[in-house]
Amino acid sequence: MDRANAMGGTHLSPANGHASDALLFSLEDGFVFASWPGASGSVRLGSYEDVREMMRDFLAQSEVGDRLSGERRRA
Repeated sequence: MDRANAMGGTHLSPANGHASDALLFSLEDGFVFASWPGASGSVRLGSYEDVREMMRDFLAQSEVGDRLSGERRRA
């Protein structure tokens, strides 16, 4: 069982099953949403300020991981 189902949530996937191909972010009324072309809905990620900090934190952690492993992630 995947984490989303284990937590009782729904699993939103892009139509073609390749989320990394075209993840779109949008801003509406101070909230950031993520969606995929062909998907029937979007996911509200949080307020602009919260999502901005989460993304910065994610990128910083990724850079630390790269330095510790001596590798660079592929784009």
